[in-house]
This record gives sequence, C-alpha cells and structure tokens, in this order.
Amino acid sequence: MSLHTEIKQRAQIVIDTMGPNGKKVLFTDQKPTSRKNGNPYFKSIITRDGVTVVDSLLSKHDDNATKLIYDVANSTVDKVGDGTTLSVLLFSHFIDGVTLE
Repeated sequence: MSLHTEIKQRAQIVIDTMGPNGKKVLFTDQKPTSRKNGNPYFKSIITRDGVTVVDSLLSKHDDNATKLIYDVANSTVDKVGDGTTLSVLLFSHFIDGVTLE
C-alpha cells in the first residue's frame, strides 16, 4: 500500500468526526486487562475528539502515514489549541496535489 493511500485512509477516520453531525469512533485496546476476579476485559474509548482519535491511531498503527498525521495534528494543538480535525482535513487535501515516493 502506498504512503498516499495510507495517509488518506488514516485521515478519513479523523475527518469523519468533524462537525456537529460527525461520527463517533470506537477504539478498543488490543491487550485485555484482567479484573480482580481474573476475567479479561478490553478498555474501550468512544469519542469525536480529533486529538484523541489521532493519539489512538498512533498507538494502533506505528507507520509513517500515521506519524505524519500525528505531527500535523500536534503542531496545530501546540500553536492554536484547537482545530486538529480541520488541519488533518487540509493536510489530506494537500497530499492529493503532491507526488509521494
């Protein structure tokens, strides 16, 4: 799979959470946590927050596409404090006009 395709797929997960009608995203830990009685359970997060989605993506997919999206989102948080989903959307459209090899 090309870097362009990976960026578009990962970015779409974040973009889908945008706006008042945005979708909620469910993330589940891959490793079960055991309870006191010994039964395993998986910690789940349901969110529409762009920062949380990007952080969860980075913990699940450790590849260049996700790292690029993470860097874009985190630089927006550092400088502005909000707008991570919009910055990922703009980055995704910017990548359409660039040839990646």
